[in-house]
Amino acid sequence: MCYDGARYHGWQEQAGVPTVQAALETAVASFCGEHQHPRVVAAGRTDSGVHATGQTIQFDIRGDYDAKSVVCGVNDHLRRRGHADIALTYARRMYRDISAMPERERFHVRTSAVLRIYEYTILQRLAPSPWSASRCWHVRQGLDTQLLASEAQSLVGHHDFTSFRGRYCQARSPVKTMNRVSVGILPGFAIESPYSAFASAGQTTAHTDEAACPTGWSLDGDARGVGIVLRFEARSFLHHQVRNMVGSLIDVASGAHGWGAGSMAELLAACDRTQAGIMAPAQGLCLVKVVYDNEFLDADSKA
Repeated sequence: MCYDGARYHGWQEQAGVPTVQAALETAVASFCGEHQHPRVVAAGRTDSGVHATGQTIQFDIRGDYDAKSVVCGVNDHLRRRGHADIALTYARRMYRDISAMPERERFHVRTSAVLRIYEYTILQRLAPSPWSASRCWHVRQGLDTQLLASEAQSLVGHHDFTSFRGRYCQARSPVKTMNRVSVGILPGFAIESPYSAFASAGQTTAHTDEAACPTGWSLDGDARGVGIVLRFEARSFLHHQVRNMVGSLIDVASGAHGWGAGSMAELLAACDRTQAGIMAPAQGLCLVKVVYDNEFLDADSKA
């Protein structure tokens, strides 16, 4: 499923404020009727203002519904209640009687995930963009994109990420494994508006390798600016981990605090949140994909 998180106080239901979970549970209950009030569980509890293009959810309902009816029906109820910025994109019905299965073999949308992929989008230029203000972080200062791409690789591997852990994180351990970090650099118009990007198809070049990242971009000489997309892949993340890592990477790339080459490795080793950089704003973050083992998508599960 996907949603624009700009006007929601995150995924998790909270009293008195709009959340993605609350909107979905109301829509699902309205669709299935029969006094059903299913609980909707997500693979990732995104924060206030964070978006998703590949969130995965799970809920149990009674009735002989096919996947197409669920997608169209729930989306219709979302739209009627003013939540057109939330949508189901795909459904799969699980026919197994999980009550008879060992707990370790049961599918759960959160604990069965083997990989989560987040992307963070930045627009670096002097002027902000009204088109993408709610979907990227507008950074005015100049950035060394080659240094940014190089420093990002320091985050790959098995590390103690205490320096990038949120204050209210409830994870048992700060140790996580970052499978991959990639950095894409492209002209700013490709971030600013999908219309201009479409019109300029074939002219946009994305760079994901450290050596390929262009240098010498000038905010004065190129009003389009620079679009930067950072992609983080791991099985799980600490609370605010991605936004804290991005904030520190931008501090390094802008030369803040006198930081430069090797600074991200030093921040990791410090295991101290107060030593790291700022937390990047929520609007640039998006959950783009959740990956599961094939064992949970076998013949007993049908779309």
